[in-house]
Amino acid sequence: MSLMIVLNDLSHRAPAPDRHEGKRRLRVLVEVLRAVARQRRDASLLSQVKLKGIELAPGYSVGQWSAEPDSKELWLRLRALQNVAPFELAEPGSTLAVDYYFEDLPSAGLGWAHRLDGLAASFELAPFDSLSLVPLKRELYVEDEGNELRLESTEVVVPHVAKLEHLQGLQLAERGRRRPITGAAMWEHRAELFSRLSFLPGVERQLRELLSGDPRLDAIFERLSELEHALSCWEPATRSEPAWESKVTPEHEQRKKLCWYKDLDGVSRCFDLHARFTPGCGRIHFRLEPSACTAIVAHVGEKLGSAR
Repeated sequence: MSLMIVLNDLSHRAPAPDRHEGKRRLRVLVEVLRAVARQRRDASLLSQVKLKGIELAPGYSVGQWSAEPDSKELWLRLRALQNVAPFELAEPGSTLAVDYYFEDLPSAGLGWAHRLDGLAASFELAPFDSLSLVPLKRELYVEDEGNELRLESTEVVVPHVAKLEHLQGLQLAERGRRRPITGAAMWEHRAELFSRLSFLPGVERQLRELLSGDPRLDAIFERLSELEHALSCWEPATRSEPAWESKVTPEHEQRKKLCWYKDLDGVSRCFDLHARFTPGCGRIHFRLEPSACTAIVAHVGEKLGSAR
């Protein structure tokens, strides 16, 4: 629940033409990151590649730059932001189960910044030197009405900095604060995140199994947040169910036998209402409490019958 600054991998694929320009770009990046850290003391820097291996100019890397006497102070400041990062990103080439593209170029770094409700940071390189918001295409598989997976493409934006001017107008105060980065954090902060949802004890294990970077984490958080919001707007006197913000259906009659759980009061009840999430055939099973405009969640995981 802090601000994750993710280095844009597309901004360091093309090194500067010479060492002088490479050093300048890196100094600008460090200056921008320090400015962000002054606004958010909980900011930390994430990168899919080791910083020292980034090529600043032909034959000249960040590692070589960091060893030079006049670079050591800036290098320590840069490393300080990495040293407080709560986890490491997956290695390049690892699947996110969600793909992000900038102008048809795949970018895991920009994708991570969006998924973590964070901030992308780039070396000062066109076209990123002119963007404080980076438009992205996000592709992921979702379940359709026939329970088949189909590829869905949506347009999203991620806040971004490559120079100090980009900080003007960016609202960083609340970014990342409400989005847990692990399932354990989601469980521990469930009361403040989901005030209208209660959870059966078995859900704790299911959430704690979600480690940082697990693509299911974002999807589950979004679905639970949608349930929370729908419940907050529900008027049971006029509607039998809330106005769901994603697909929510009861289980088929022959599958309801899979949906019985011991409730919070020890009584066995059917929790056949469910929302869906991907990747995989994820399900969130719950039952409504109309008298309090709340819901009790019994299962967060794969489709019942395939994993329990």
